[in-house]
Amino acid sequence: MHENSVQELQSKRDSVLALARDRDPAGAVALARETLEDSRRLHGAEHLETLLSMCTLGAALQSGGNAGAAHEQFEQALDACSRILGEDHPQTLTAMAGLATATAGLGDLRVARPLFADTLEARRRTLGEEHPDTLGSAGDLGELLTDSGDLDEARTLGESTLETCRRALGDRNPETLRAVLVLSRALHASNQLGGARRLADEAFNGSSSVLGEAHPQTLRAMRQLAVTQWALSNLFAARPLLERVNELSKSVFGEDHPNTLRAAYDLAGTVGEMGDYDVAEPLLDHALEGQRRILGEGHEDTLRSMDYRVLILLARGKPKEARAQAKRTLAVSRRSLGKTHPGTRARERKLASLTQRRAAVWLRGGG
Repeated sequence: MHENSVQELQSKRDSVLALARDRDPAGAVALARETLEDSRRLHGAEHLETLLSMCTLGAALQSGGNAGAAHEQFEQALDACSRILGEDHPQTLTAMAGLATATAGLGDLRVARPLFADTLEARRRTLGEEHPDTLGSAGDLGELLTDSGDLDEARTLGESTLETCRRALGDRNPETLRAVLVLSRALHASNQLGGARRLADEAFNGSSSVLGEAHPQTLRAMRQLAVTQWALSNLFAARPLLERVNELSKSVFGEDHPNTLRAAYDLAGTVGEMGDYDVAEPLLDHALEGQRRILGEGHEDTLRSMDYRVLILLARGKPKEARAQAKRTLAVSRRSLGKTHPGTRARERKLASLTQRRAAVWLRGGG
């Protein structure tokens, strides 16, 4: 009976992940909650099966874009795993990685960074440098470093991680393709756009072939290639890619998922820079409303949409309103990101000399 129950619970957890992959986040969360209840009823609160099911629920919530609930779930899982299994147990490290991802999803990069770093260090120590989980943690930290503006560290870690992935896993492995994408983002943020475009193209073509066009990693790579083309002023190359990302994101993630809202913002920025503000403005309004409601005003995605509102106002011939919007956005940026963050400093420069040309150029950023 015990062996059968373990197999049944594992089958349910596998089904949760399959539902998430099949773009049924509500179904995934419902089944994950049911599986956790079954685990507690059959094995008790401190059994490994229950701890596994706690992390599965956190992953389902995160996949559905509910970073707040995922954060709460992973926090409980990490506390239980650390106490019952020990700090270096693989399941404890899975819970820590999940908590770090959820924390970053809430926009709290300063809290997420030590969680990512501790997970990577522990996995290097217990699993080795070339283990896929270790390489995944290196990718997580690399993304966080780019988002935090620590670009020298991001490039160094990204280059070493990609080299290890190619050697240990091969060029076509999904983890290698993710490492290509992570380094592309770091190069883009460092304004090394030629290298960023080459890597984004490799990540997109490889992910499309290996994982399929509608896979979340492929969509991220497609987006990165598009925003790099945008930054290089190749707007006619960027627009169809972003239109496809926007279309697919709605079906893959759902209308209100942060990835879908980011896709709407990206498309708004490109068509707006092409002068089509009648199309850009409603896209931006949709993105900004959703980001404020779901992510909060201080999240970096929300701040980027607020930045673009400045450009829209300038294009509509409203410089006073644009300056007021830029001041509000800078105040939020200082409060949420800190005064020394590259994004905050860029907003200070833009406010000091606010022209349509500079605002447009400043908005071309990777993500």
